[in-house]
Amino acid sequence: MTCTACNGPRSRPRTPACPCPRARADARGGRPSRRRRRALALGATLATVLVLGGCASQAADRPQAARTAPQGAGTRTPVPTVSRRPSAAPVEETVAAPAPAPAPPADLARTDVDGAIAAGVHLLALLDHAYASGDTAPLLALSGPGCGWCRSMADQLGGGTVVSRGSSLLVHTPTSATAQDNADGTYVVELTTDESYLSSREVDGVAVLDLVSAQTYVFAFSVARTATGWQVDGVALR
Repeated sequence: MTCTACNGPRSRPRTPACPCPRARADARGGRPSRRRRRALALGATLATVLVLGGCASQAADRPQAARTAPQGAGTRTPVPTVSRRPSAAPVEETVAAPAPAPAPPADLARTDVDGAIAAGVHLLALLDHAYASGDTAPLLALSGPGCGWCRSMADQLGGGTVVSRGSSLLVHTPTSATAQDNADGTYVVELTTDESYLSSREVDGVAVLDLVSAQTYVFAFSVARTATGWQVDGVALR
């Protein structure tokens, strides 16, 4: 018989313990024998397998949480909607209707020299009306297609180059007139005219006109009698 602790012969075959120091230490509960160590190691291995197997089965039985993409991955960040305060309702500006065009003088219906002079006087009145209101249609209606001065004034007054709209007034006052008959239905009319610029202002609710400037001009009109009435074909200053 040999000792399992030291592999030496036992002193007494029937005695389970060997007298060697290592065997005695095993008998006293000190260092475990090799066979015992093997048994303990095998038991520890089995316990580890059982524990790992139990954890694996619990992990398999546990429901898996759904995976979500990290915030911002593959998606567009929504743009926050900015609420705007409603703008105030537009205030409707009340604009007074322009004054009607001046009525043609009675002499405009004549077919002689007096009719030609009336055409020149009326054209200046329509010029004053266009200056105050921007309404150039009556001025152009009395002008012939070849009157460049008439077209130029209509473009300035109707197109916004000169904007008065009642804040200032242009007034032509003829003081004398002469006319030359060309014996072909055309006339040359000369009008000596005082031209005044007036500024309008309100005092205690009453419109007051202030004289800004005044000059005297001599207008020369080329006037023709047509089948539909008089027309001004040209204007010049002398």
